Amino acid sequence: PSVSPSVTSTRTPSISPSVTPTRTPSVSPSATPTLMPTTHVIFTVTGRLDRVRPGDIQFFDVQVSNISSTTVTTANVTFELPDGLTFDGANSSTGWQSLALWQQNDSNTVMQFVIGEIAPNQTIDLVLAVTAMPDLSYGTHLEIVATAQWSDAGGTVQTSTERVLVLVDGLRLYFPRVVRAVQE
Repeated sequence: PSVSPSVTSTRTPSISPSVTPTRTPSVSPSATPTLMPTTHVIFTVTGRLDRVRPGDIQFFDVQVSNISSTTVTTANVTFELPDGLTFDGANSSTGWQSLALWQQNDSNTVMQFVIGEIAPNQTIDLVLAVTAMPDLSYGTHLEIVATAQWSDAGGTVQTSTERVLVLVDGLRLYFPRVVRAVQE
């Protein structure tokens, strides 16, 4: 006897897939997003000398540049001067003020320059001069901390900090004292 295979299907699917959406979105997407303007400020501090001798004047050139399309408000610059450096108002830009420190153990002097508003694409140039105290030890490294602070278009306070190191250097010459005896 011969047997032939059967290919007849006995079941049919009971569920047919649906291609019709059942819900429509309730919120339509916005075509124009609202973007807040960004404020970009560049803050640089450059010491004219990398080494000073006791009694020397050191000049710091400060630039605060608004490179954005919106005005910067409440801008100011502060310098924290370590012991051994004193503010030299005669050689600095007019407008620097000394700030009182709230920390009792901190003997550093803090100088502030209030700029106010900086228009778009405007640069403010300042000079801060300090004198190295005569009793500074040779080889001392002095760190000056400078901070710029401003408010952006949204009113958020922004800061940028620069640190500048200055080496107290010099050459001390010691000449032996020569005493000549006079023979009579």
